[in-house]
Amino acid sequence: EDVAQDVFCKLWTKRELWLDNDREPDSYLFTMTKNMVLNIFKHRQIEQDYQTEQAEKTFLYELTEKEGILNDVYYKEMLLIIRLTLEKMPKRRREIFELSRFSGLSHKEIAEKLDISIRSVEHQVYLALIELKKALLFFIILANIFK
Repeated sequence: EDVAQDVFCKLWTKRELWLDNDREPDSYLFTMTKNMVLNIFKHRQIEQDYQTEQAEKTFLYELTEKEGILNDVYYKEMLLIIRLTLEKMPKRRREIFELSRFSGLSHKEIAEKLDISIRSVEHQVYLALIELKKALLFFIILANIFK
C-alpha cells in the first residue's frame, strides 16, 4: 500500500487543517502517517484472524462431516474433552461458563446472581472459551494424525 500517496491526498483534500494554521504541517504529516500505518496493521490482523478462523472451521468440517461412520465417535470424544476441560478450570470460571452456556443466562444475570461485575463475567467466559478451543484443537489435530 502506498502510505505516502494516501497521506498527501488526504492533506490535499483537508487543506483547512494545515493551510491557515499556526502549527507546522509536520505534526499533521507525522500523525496522519502513523494512523494510516496502524490502520494497515489492524486491517491485516483482522484478515489474518478471519483466515485462521475459516481454516479451523474447514478443518473441523472435514474431520467430522466427511467421516460419516466416525461422526458419533468424534462427537462423544469431543464432549468428553469438553467435560474434562471444564473440570480442570477454576471452580468460579466453570460456574460462570456453565451459567452462560448451559443455563442460558446473560452476562448481566450472572453478574447479579454471583454479585460480581459484568466485566468479570465476560472475562471468565472469554478465558473458558480459550481453554476449550485449545483442548478441542489439540484433539482435532491428534484425531487427524491417528486417522
